[in-house]
Amino acid sequence: MRGKTVWKNVADNWRCLVSVREGKNWSIQDIIFDGDRYNHPSVAASTDAVRGDAIIFWNEISPVEKALIKGCGVKNTSHYGIGIQNVSVKDLDILENWGYDCGGDFVDIKAFAAHPKENLRIIGNTARRIGTNWQGRLADGDGPQAAFDIRGACQVAHNTVYELDSYDASQLGNDGFRVNADLNSNESRKGGARSILTGNRVISSKLSSEGSGDVKRVRGLVINDERVIVRGHYNRNCYIGTLIESAGDSVANYVDISGVINEACRGAAAGSGMGTQIGNGTKGHSIYATNIDCGTGFVANCQLSSGTIINVGCDLGHSMSVLGLSLSSFEFISIDNVSPANIPGASNNKRGDLTVWDSIQPIINLRTTFNGNWTAPFLAGAIRFWKEDTSGAGAGMFASIDYRFNATAGSTGGYYFTSVVDGAVADIAYVGFDQARFYKNVQVDGNITVIGILSASARGLSLAAGNVPASASAQGIAGQIARDANFIYVCTATDTWKRAALSTW
Repeated sequence: MRGKTVWKNVADNWRCLVSVREGKNWSIQDIIFDGDRYNHPSVAASTDAVRGDAIIFWNEISPVEKALIKGCGVKNTSHYGIGIQNVSVKDLDILENWGYDCGGDFVDIKAFAAHPKENLRIIGNTARRIGTNWQGRLADGDGPQAAFDIRGACQVAHNTVYELDSYDASQLGNDGFRVNADLNSNESRKGGARSILTGNRVISSKLSSEGSGDVKRVRGLVINDERVIVRGHYNRNCYIGTLIESAGDSVANYVDISGVINEACRGAAAGSGMGTQIGNGTKGHSIYATNIDCGTGFVANCQLSSGTIINVGCDLGHSMSVLGLSLSSFEFISIDNVSPANIPGASNNKRGDLTVWDSIQPIINLRTTFNGNWTAPFLAGAIRFWKEDTSGAGAGMFASIDYRFNATAGSTGGYYFTSVVDGAVADIAYVGFDQARFYKNVQVDGNITVIGILSASARGLSLAAGNVPASASAQGIAGQIARDANFIYVCTATDTWKRAALSTW
């Protein structure tokens, strides 16, 4: 089908304009589809499975292969713009289409165990005002809908979402791009694992004074499945710019993101809303993102991950929760943030590596912590050694050397070298501004030079017996002292010794 034609829905707002159930080597090009939903009465969501879509793939007769949807426009639908549902699809291109005021998702792809999706390419499309009328209820879209809802391993490139918002005061919020999760309870739906997203953009029309976790929670990029690659992405004015979070029956592990910018992503309250958020219990990420003018630049609760995060002009630069950055390595570059860091302590903040560069504060480099708090004034950092057995005392810690500044409230401060062996903590040495102190035995194999006075504690000065001169002219250095059971020897000049007898009293 091809032509500069407007197809208009004149039935009711639960009917599709094009139904696809099979076919090979076909295309739909240069057609405008008008759902005309504002001129139809609203009906219940359960009335019909085909719910006011423009193009819907459903109830497969045979697989669809080598198909093209290009240059089409979709507007005023009650539900999807283009819905790829329970039909097996291989080699489908969705290119250079536009969608405006779609009630549900603009492009919705559902992969099923019985209806897989292979080699789908969604490139160069534009969507505006998406999720305005989910399920035909004209007054209360409930969401969250997504402009592009991805299941199956898809290539999604150079698409743009404008005017993304929540379109009712009580609506949770809509998403720009969502890589969806497995959902075994719903017809064994498969997720969007192994999808690649490149060069996409989301511009939300949510006001900066709006947004919370319950209302107006507009999100730019949401990844709910594993092994997803993102190369170049821009989110603006969302409540959450980029979110990696497990959902359904998927765990969102092994996500590789680079070249992502989240700008002005914030909520109604100061510090609320986030540029980049990594959800609880995920791991294996590589994250390179820049967050500008966000409520909080970066929020993480992940493990075995790494990356570089640049936070600029945020209310809060970066925030870690209980498991934040466990076994991870991150570098943070903070520029003109109101509050650069908030990293709460927890005993399992361990085996991590954190570097913070800040335009207004000193540089910090930390390797895990002694007390679980990366920014407490009593701790600068630590080097730790671990064993495989994580049971019992020390929870796997073998030994540690900690560097603590101002370790005791009210003290002048200094650096403590602390050994932790199988959970037993002991200070070894202290180096302060006016003195150094050793708490354990010290063995020196070379010479010690004291400039000033050498004094001993109440226990006195102990001098081990042995190494005494064989004669008064034996080799020696002025000031050298030795003793045995009968004499104490003092070298008064080079190779010149004198001795005094020792006796009881």
